[in-house]
Amino acid sequence: MVKANLFIKLITLLLVFSMFIPAFVSCDGDKNKDNDPEKKEEDLYDISGFTIIREDASGKVITHKTQKLRKTILSVTGTDLSVVSDWVKPGTAIDENGKEILIGETNRKASADALAKLKADRDNEAYIIDITENKIVIVGTTDYATARAIEDFISMYVEKSSKGTKIDISAGELIMTDYDSSNTIFASNFVGFSTIVSSTVKEAPQNTWGTGIGYPTIIELQHSGENNGKIIASFSIADSGKRGKPTSFRIMESVDGGETWKQIGEAVETIDRSIEACWNPHLFELPEQVGDMPKGTLLLAGCSIDPGQKIKSHIAIWKSLDCGKTWKEFTVVTAGGGLGEGVWEPYLYYEDGYLYCFYSDDSLPEYDQTVSYKRSKDGKTWEDIVHVVAGDKFAYRPGMGIFTKMGNGQYFIVYEIFGEWSGCPIHYKITDDITDWNPSDLGTRLTAGSYTMGSAPWCAWTPVGGECGTLIVTSKYGSATPNKILVSFDYGKTFEAIDNPLPYSGKESLGYSASLFFSADGTTLFYGNNVDGKGEKSKIAFAKIKIYE
Repeated sequence: MVKANLFIKLITLLLVFSMFIPAFVSCDGDKNKDNDPEKKEEDLYDISGFTIIREDASGKVITHKTQKLRKTILSVTGTDLSVVSDWVKPGTAIDENGKEILIGETNRKASADALAKLKADRDNEAYIIDITENKIVIVGTTDYATARAIEDFISMYVEKSSKGTKIDISAGELIMTDYDSSNTIFASNFVGFSTIVSSTVKEAPQNTWGTGIGYPTIIELQHSGENNGKIIASFSIADSGKRGKPTSFRIMESVDGGETWKQIGEAVETIDRSIEACWNPHLFELPEQVGDMPKGTLLLAGCSIDPGQKIKSHIAIWKSLDCGKTWKEFTVVTAGGGLGEGVWEPYLYYEDGYLYCFYSDDSLPEYDQTVSYKRSKDGKTWEDIVHVVAGDKFAYRPGMGIFTKMGNGQYFIVYEIFGEWSGCPIHYKITDDITDWNPSDLGTRLTAGSYTMGSAPWCAWTPVGGECGTLIVTSKYGSATPNKILVSFDYGKTFEAIDNPLPYSGKESLGYSASLFFSADGTTLFYGNNVDGKGEKSKIAFAKIKIYE
């Protein structure tokens, strides 16, 4: 009994003693920092009097990111730090004790020491952020790793600061982490698109027609309370007549940021059981209440058609009140015939009390096909059709219209035009009013220099990427192999082509109608596409892409 009491006392003393051991921030592996909200102001890092020293031989990307660091520090703290290169006249002494933020492999001892720590600990491309009393060292094993370190330093420390000239950091903090620059695509203005998650949503089942799967639609829940952050996906599966019951839209969910996926639901045609819910799904989460549907209701618009694809089709909407687990088909937006006179490719949008459904209409006798919309106040009763693109030449078939609202208040729509040239070239139009598109105007062909796009476009805009944000456009075909995606940093006035984060081969049905969706803060892109799968089949691939200015 005495020994037991002594043991208890010893443990108690050790616990009390441990409370006085100084905290140490881990530097192994991921980006770690002390985010203690109770951190005292006197413990924060005062950057007044510092100078930013940039490696003289650094490339353009480091120069660009260094200027961003200076501007962000000025914006957050009100302190305008000078930026100078580390070049000094030969024979001139270097003040190793000066207050400096060191960028890249500068000629300061602190940079060399930090880089030596990094190379001793890491075999791959990596970076280090090392904080001492009078030096902040930011350096990577490559220019791109250093640029990424600057970005992370800004987002982890500077942007989270609110203490005047002090930033949310303490001397002694250290970060070392691997960084694979091969996963990052840079635009000409050094905006970076870094793939941080890559996964497969669904492989096409072997018991399917053709390549088996396509038309992905992917969103992140943003209006569903505790369920916000879940990622929901759907797609078309070509298994009509092969699974013993009508085909349907399968619903997938990821609760770990897109790393893994599981099926949680299924949307089946119930209004007209002579047709099947099989083509062109589009997921949409209500940002406000519409009719009797509360904010956060998950909608799925899709095309149902008869198994032979010759008789009739309609565009219907299903709703889910449990984030995709169960679905109820509750309205038909419009109806048409089979191939050659049907209705296709719905796209949902909400604004100013109206739920909009844009779609391709192949059923009107006066046009070969149009891009049009209907809208509803309650999600059930739909107003008359309004044309968005309806050319006066019957042979032209505009279709697959997708639009996005940009930060300047304008709406940008992309669509294909079959019949104008081979490859269904992509066109676009811009308007100030969602209800006024001048339908007789076929728009402008979308190009980036000599690069052209064709068939099945998608577009999305984010405020991240500079003063005008970033507008992204995808399509099935491109005039280069592998095909590219287009980005614009001036609200669609000009475009440039960059590498596609989800490349695919030239098989006929691949890359058809990709899906782009941005996180609530615009910094993360959720990108789904139909790419090469097993054998002759395809799969729905997913990429979670961080965008860095």
